[in-house]
Amino acid sequence: MNDDIIFTDSYDFDEKADSGTVLVYFYEHFNIQSRAFMGVIEELAEEYSDNVMFLVVDVEQSPDIAMRYEIDDLPSVVILRNGEIAEVVEGSNPAYVYADILDSLDE
Repeated sequence: MNDDIIFTDSYDFDEKADSGTVLVYFYEHFNIQSRAFMGVIEELAEEYSDNVMFLVVDVEQSPDIAMRYEIDDLPSVVILRNGEIAEVVEGSNPAYVYADILDSLDE
């Protein structure tokens, strides 16, 4: 597991998600698609961890965070910019989809 990926919950999510660019990965431990998608998150973290914080939220442990961002499908990614939603992407997608979004935020 990449050290730049931080598992978080309701206790400290807001503090971590409030500044800069943050990619929040919503998953469920028992969801096979969610677990498989972690490889995409790890790939992105290797390339973007200098400029992006990577947070992982288990929707079973922190349903309040999932409800706040209206997460209906797993896996899902919410990209925040200074605490505000910049993009929401539901379902499994290739890494380049998220890379394109992250690159566009730096322009």
